[in-house]
Amino acid sequence: MSIEMQFISVIIPLENFKKCKEYNTLKKVISRYNPKVIGKIILHDNYLFRDGAMNWYDIDFELKFWKKQGLKLTKVKNHRLYWCDLCVVDMSDGPTKPCEWLKFVKGGQGKRPYVYHKNKPKGRLIKIVI
Repeated sequence: MSIEMQFISVIIPLENFKKCKEYNTLKKVISRYNPKVIGKIILHDNYLFRDGAMNWYDIDFELKFWKKQGLKLTKVKNHRLYWCDLCVVDMSDGPTKPCEWLKFVKGGQGKRPYVYHKNKPKGRLIKIVI
């Protein structure tokens, strides 16, 4: 499946929640949020989870949270920094660092960009509810 992008997003494969100390299931992760933001800021499909923000301060807060939970943010490969257990995506430019498991598709002609897991079926698009 695919997830629509808006502003800046933190994308996490659902399978990586198993690495977390406390929020180790999708149900526990969803419980962190106000139900009013589900489908608007918080989206997920069968493979990926998206948390979004309009500014880098909020994204930095989320990255610190997930690092404390046990996710590895980045790794070095061939002298280059890559996203590891999660990926930050800018809706205009795509992943802010290379990400081996995520595919970014630019929007256009009234359509928003979206992402999907490279190793999973692209499937239907999960859209942001406005």
